[in-house]
Amino acid sequence: MIANRSSGEDTGSSTIGALARLALTLTDAVTWNLSRRKRAEFSQADVIVVSLPKSGTTWLRVFLYSYFCSLEGRPFTLKARELAGASLPNLVFTHDLFNHTAEPRLLARIRGRHIIPAHERRTKPKLMLVRDPRDVIVSLYFELRRKGARPNYTGSLGQMIDDPRFGIRTLVNIMNRWIMDWAPLPNFKLVRYENWRMAPSETFRDVLGFLGFANIDESLLQRSMEFAAFENMQRMEASRMFNSAGLSRADPGDLESYRVRRGIVGGYIDYLGTEQILALERGLALLDQRYGYSSPPSGGASPPERTV
Repeated sequence: MIANRSSGEDTGSSTIGALARLALTLTDAVTWNLSRRKRAEFSQADVIVVSLPKSGTTWLRVFLYSYFCSLEGRPFTLKARELAGASLPNLVFTHDLFNHTAEPRLLARIRGRHIIPAHERRTKPKLMLVRDPRDVIVSLYFELRRKGARPNYTGSLGQMIDDPRFGIRTLVNIMNRWIMDWAPLPNFKLVRYENWRMAPSETFRDVLGFLGFANIDESLLQRSMEFAAFENMQRMEASRMFNSAGLSRADPGDLESYRVRRGIVGGYIDYLGTEQILALERGLALLDQRYGYSSPPSGGASPPERTV
């Protein structure tokens, strides 16, 4: 009798698990956002900054808020609310469809709380940061395995390549959706991380122009670029400066857990075997060609570049 009951319980648990997975799959089709707070946040944005995780968002935020704070004569902060009332653009940073796909809570997925609402999706200016998804997936793996990471991932890096939530095809599908939806719009700007690393001054200046800064203070631009340098951001993260902005919970003893980690352009090859790299290449082959990523990695012939 005990054996039979145990078998029945196992079957019941399996059924519940299967139903939960089915429900999560069905919510992939959600296009609405029923969160009043999140809808208000998106509607109040002057510009929405969209990216996959590990695509340079922290670097951009540190630079922009350093520039903004310098313009206003205020101490550096990454908290937008501390700049409330200033004549500065209100930026909302989001991972949009990625966060929706990665969200493990069924109710949050049903509500679509991470999704940019339909009206804002069509009308708001959008700055999209992109990075070679092969590098993204390796950096993302180290991000998701951190203690306390949410969402988190407990499998191996090789397993994550084919994972339905975090794998290469999921990243590629999200990127394809974004560029198909937004590339035709006049208020859309695409910034490739690899080009950004090659010409940071020009790219930062271009981004500020897109945000509405007609007259750029060159001395503040240079100072903010130095403030956002890789080594300085690592020091800030080590001193827990990012924690107050909800950007880091790194383990001081594990450099791979840092948000400002290693980030070499094309560095994914240092962590993967031949078959795993081929799996990434097969996924990358499905990426919209307008992104300009191919094999070998873009910038692969250049000296290694540090990124975030």
